[in-house]
Amino acid sequence: MNTIPPFPHLQVSSEELVSACIGRLESLTPSLNFLVDRRYDAALEEARRTDRILASLGACEPGGVPPENVREEMRREAPLLGVPFSAPDGVRVKGMRHSAGAVALRHRLAPSDADAVRRLREAGAIPLCVSNVSEFGVWWGDCHNCAYGTTPNPHNTDRSAGGACGGEACLQVKKEKKYFTLCSC
Repeated sequence: MNTIPPFPHLQVSSEELVSACIGRLESLTPSLNFLVDRRYDAALEEARRTDRILASLGACEPGGVPPENVREEMRREAPLLGVPFSAPDGVRVKGMRHSAGAVALRHRLAPSDADAVRRLREAGAIPLCVSNVSEFGVWWGDCHNCAYGTTPNPHNTDRSAGGACGGEACLQVKKEKKYFTLCSC
C-alpha cells in the first residue's frame, strides 16, 4: 500500500508540488486519455494560499519546518494540507464535469462536492482533475465510454486500463507518488 509521507509540502512548496503534478499529468494525457476535466489554475491558487499559511506558521521556505506544536496542530486540523489529488468522473467535485462517462451528461457540472471530496478538502487536500470512467461506472472489464473514449493500459496501450475507474488506475501507475487518487471502486 502506498502511503503519503507526512507533510510532503515541507520538502517542497505546495505550489511546486502541484506544478510538478500538472506537468506530469499533461505529459501523459495525450497518449493515455485519462482526464476528462482539469482545475489547474484554481489548484495552483490553493497551493499558493497553502504556502502563505505555512510561511505564517514558520515554514518560510521549502524544507522549513514549523515548531512541533504547530506540526501537531497541522496533523489534527489539516493532515493533507497542500497535497493534490484526483477524483473519478463518478465522484462530484464542485464545478467540474460530472457525467459518469455518459454522453447525455457530458456537459453537466457538479453543483457540490461529494462527501469524500469535501472531507479531503477540509483536511487541506487540493483537487487537480477528474479522471475517465466506464459509462456509469458499471463496466468492470474496460474503461470505455462514448463521451470520452477509452483509457488504455499505460504499460500496453493495445489493452484497456480496465475497471470502472480506469482513469484512476492509470494515474496510480503513472503518478510517481506525487499525489493520490480517490477511486470509488
